[in-house]
Amino acid sequence: MAESKKTKDKLKSRKISDKVLRHTALRHNFVFWLLRPFLKLYLLIRYNYHAKEYLNKPDQQPPYFILSSHSGALDPFMLAQSFRHPIYFVASDHLFRLGWISRLISYLVAPVPIVKSQIDLQAMRKIISINQEGGNICLFPSGNRSFVGPELPIPEATGKLIRHMRCTVLLYRFEGGYLSTPRWAHYERRGKMSGRVVRVLSKEEIAQMTPVELNQIILQELETNPYRTPTPRSSSQSYQKFKGRRLAEYLERVLFACPSCREFSTLRSNNNTLSCSCGFNVQYRPDGHFDVENSKYRYIVERLPDTAAFDRFQRELLANLLQNPANRRGYLMKPLFSDDNERLFKTLRATKNQFCFQGRLEMYSDRLVISNEHESLEFMLCSIGGMSVHGPQVLQFYAKETDSVYELKSDSPRSAYKYVVAYEMLKTYCKGLKEEAI
Repeated sequence: MAESKKTKDKLKSRKISDKVLRHTALRHNFVFWLLRPFLKLYLLIRYNYHAKEYLNKPDQQPPYFILSSHSGALDPFMLAQSFRHPIYFVASDHLFRLGWISRLISYLVAPVPIVKSQIDLQAMRKIISINQEGGNICLFPSGNRSFVGPELPIPEATGKLIRHMRCTVLLYRFEGGYLSTPRWAHYERRGKMSGRVVRVLSKEEIAQMTPVELNQIILQELETNPYRTPTPRSSSQSYQKFKGRRLAEYLERVLFACPSCREFSTLRSNNNTLSCSCGFNVQYRPDGHFDVENSKYRYIVERLPDTAAFDRFQRELLANLLQNPANRRGYLMKPLFSDDNERLFKTLRATKNQFCFQGRLEMYSDRLVISNEHESLEFMLCSIGGMSVHGPQVLQFYAKETDSVYELKSDSPRSAYKYVVAYEMLKTYCKGLKEEAI
């Protein structure tokens, strides 16, 4: 008798546990159908966005695992217009640290939190769990909106995750997203945007491919670089235009090296113009390309006609600088980059931000330092497990020594992107920096 009661208690406990752990809910269907027509109209009016509806074949039944390119903050709402079922999006965990707004979003659409600056196994397990419940999952594999045009790299583990899912995989691509809502921009602009499923991978196809092969297909199908086809300046009238106001404002969030004087952090934007204290001056056109009035700098614009080319230049400049051991030793004593009035926060996963202090941020060749007159924190680059940017300019990094995620925020337009680029280069020299310093 006692054993029978114990068995019943176990079954009851398991049912309660299953109910708590279940991610999908009927209310998500209701919310999806209620909001879909209003969002469709809003996206059409504001962004001239057109989504091609996905019509599945009999052998391509849900649940789906959707992998999408990522260029705008409203990509989830835009992608959802192509489907007739709710989609559970994987979203940066900062979305879950907004108090009652986060609780409302979680209740209505239940996104899956993921921490960008580290390998988030908890999020991966949740993705697989939702798929097993019959829910459609969408992941932006690059984990970040494009900074300068080209789609950002995807983690090597993406192909392995696809094989674990054991379901139909849809590859979804946006066109026109980067130029319509540049990540760095202060204002949006209106041109023409579209989104559609560009490839379907069946379970049988996936089973025959290696993770490396799957990653190659994803990279190829999701590339949305608006500058991937070089075009001569004489044909500029044929470019798609994205009209708006103050088109160049806050370009310094991603362009941090002047191509004229080759100094860092000297570029500033104003209205449609990007300029440097050395006199370098270019205009940003509605088609996403640069133009110049001063013939002195025309040769620069011909070499660097757009943000993607500009970024290749500044990355090459920084790489050449840091590959020299003497330069790396020099940046052990003086900072490579620095910014004032940075607010440091320690984050609690998908919960809240805990303010630490405000001070000056400095990056040396072996460490990141945040300090003011009263306190200081130092993070060795070798102990930083990952660094990323969320939103336009919030710098996030994972400190392995304290097992904590930190964020740095600024009220002034400044480049968090430059720290990520430098970190990716400098971490390859971590082991040799101590020997170089001797």
